[in-house]
Amino acid sequence: MCATAEGDSYEKSIYGGTKRSTKNLLSFVMSVSAHSLAMTFSVAMSPVTRLQQARLLAGGKRVMRVERARQNAMVAEEPGARYCDDGSTIPDTQASSENIIERPKETESIAESPKETSTNRPSDSARPFERTGNEVPATKAPEDGETSIGTIGASFLLKSIQKSTNLFKKPLGEPPVDAEPWCTASFDTYWEQVHDHWPLLHQPTLSLESDPLAVTASVVIIGCWFKGPGNASDLIVNTHERLVDKFLEELCRPGAGLDEDRPWRIEVYQAVLLNIIFAFYSGKKQLIARAGVLFSLLIVTLRHMGMFSSDRAEYQERTHFPATFLPFVLSNRERRVRLVFFMLKIDAYLFLVNGQPPHLQPEELDVSLLSTFALWNAHPLDEFYKRLPQEPLGRPDKRLSHLVRGPDLLATSELLIEDVQIGFCSMASALWRFTLTRRSSEATGTESKALLAQQLDNWGYQLDRISALCKAQEARTSSVELPLRAYFGLETEICPPILTRVRWLIHETRMLQNAMSLYSYADMHALGRFVRRQTDTNTDLPISHANGEQDAGILQWARSLDSRKAVLISLTVLKAGERLKAQNDRRSRPVAPLVNAALENSAVVLWAWAAAAATEGSCSCPDMSNRTTDDTNTSGGSEWTLNWHGLVGDAPPLCACMAEEWIKRFAAVRSS
Repeated sequence: MCATAEGDSYEKSIYGGTKRSTKNLLSFVMSVSAHSLAMTFSVAMSPVTRLQQARLLAGGKRVMRVERARQNAMVAEEPGARYCDDGSTIPDTQASSENIIERPKETESIAESPKETSTNRPSDSARPFERTGNEVPATKAPEDGETSIGTIGASFLLKSIQKSTNLFKKPLGEPPVDAEPWCTASFDTYWEQVHDHWPLLHQPTLSLESDPLAVTASVVIIGCWFKGPGNASDLIVNTHERLVDKFLEELCRPGAGLDEDRPWRIEVYQAVLLNIIFAFYSGKKQLIARAGVLFSLLIVTLRHMGMFSSDRAEYQERTHFPATFLPFVLSNRERRVRLVFFMLKIDAYLFLVNGQPPHLQPEELDVSLLSTFALWNAHPLDEFYKRLPQEPLGRPDKRLSHLVRGPDLLATSELLIEDVQIGFCSMASALWRFTLTRRSSEATGTESKALLAQQLDNWGYQLDRISALCKAQEARTSSVELPLRAYFGLETEICPPILTRVRWLIHETRMLQNAMSLYSYADMHALGRFVRRQTDTNTDLPISHANGEQDAGILQWARSLDSRKAVLISLTVLKAGERLKAQNDRRSRPVAPLVNAALENSAVVLWAWAAAAATEGSCSCPDMSNRTTDDTNTSGGSEWTLNWHGLVGDAPPLCACMAEEWIKRFAAVRSS
């Protein structure tokens, strides 16, 4: 029988028998063939669902989208699904963003004009770039006709949002004939360049024509930004700002998120997260600041709703989404899991870039682990049923809150690169607490530092192992196994796009590891303030006069073993970025925000170390021409780490007088 909102009825399984637990779902499915599954589900389905399944089996492209639309229509009829407490919808008041957060009047440039400095510290013209995000360069210069079409399309998008009375439910509508190719191209660019990094949305079912305007407009503006906005850049930014205004208005509405019985509007929260991601990639400080406020409101709202609780998720599923079509059921569950996962990832990025304490506590995230990228993107239906039995068996009954304790929760054969990312991101809270502890108690700080270093090394070891397995499987043309098999998208056999996807994911995770490791060897907040004081035109006095106590601590750090380890990590990040640049991989894939965070923090470490070392007196550059750096191991103790020597790779010595050249190399990698 079909599951209903009544508790007793729901005890009957969607398979027609007794209720099965979620953790046994995959093992049960694996015991039957795709054909028998289809027959089993057709018994419990409504006539509409059986018709949809027949179409899917016959080759219909997006039948799951129809099922989701039917479920949304059912939810819309429920009084609890309304926006206002009185059951009415919220009209589009078109309130300006100044009523919530002041909209930036002009865009600040990331680069600042150089300032004069004293001769004892690195030149200001090569100082670390401001930590603002990633200004995504256009992959190609738009043609004149393409630019005009983009302007028409962006104008249509902005007007649609301004006029929409309910952009959280109504679709985009039919664009002008001239703008339709632009909308489609931007939509496709999102899937080609963004989805591999942020697989938040369900590609097989998302439709530009029928999904809510808030989601499709967010996808289009991100895709356009990656493709190269041309003259439509300002319109794209205005569209993003208008969407953020709408989201802030919705999340600030009295009672938002307090009614736990209302159905969750996952599409709304996905759209919010997409615009936060867009702000990071834009590289504009004002947009990132507003995105930070929006992210804080989103966390508070979802926490009140119980989004982080598996019990509340089960209640929502049986009360508001009692579907029995397996692909639809699993995709609905996965949307919530991926929403929480990418919130944790963004929280870690905000910590790395802005130094603010993390909002999320990993222990509160009572959600299951991600399914594989392959299952999330399986299409058509027969491919879904082929991939489902290949899912790692031990993952469905594990929780994200348990995984943060260490990689030992899962068998090594079941660990994915995304799990390693969870491990690193979940350490943001511990690193923040360690930073505060280190300032007040050196003894406690030493003990915590060893524990943090061990945790980072454990996750780093797992990343090395997964990377080696993927590399060993690249030459195979058949019988591809985990972990490489987990990263098939719409592809059905091994091909270059899969290998590129895996390499980029490993590269991003490696940079995340390095960015987190810097916090265990350096007080990044103090170093950032130190660098700002050094580059201030009003700071021509000796360093000790600017802020004696903090500067004394920086000078002491510059002479310590920790500073040398931090500098080695910085060089590791730089050389990895230069290697990627030399491979020309970045022309089609802009750098992820987490990668930029690692580059920026590394530049700050190197600049601060050089500036502090310069105060010790004149720089003597030893002849180190026969020495090389080991850019694969930053946890050990090289001779330079254990002693006070210069360091030479394929560039000038690493010393105070040559710091300017090193900073220029960081800037070149970031701007490419």
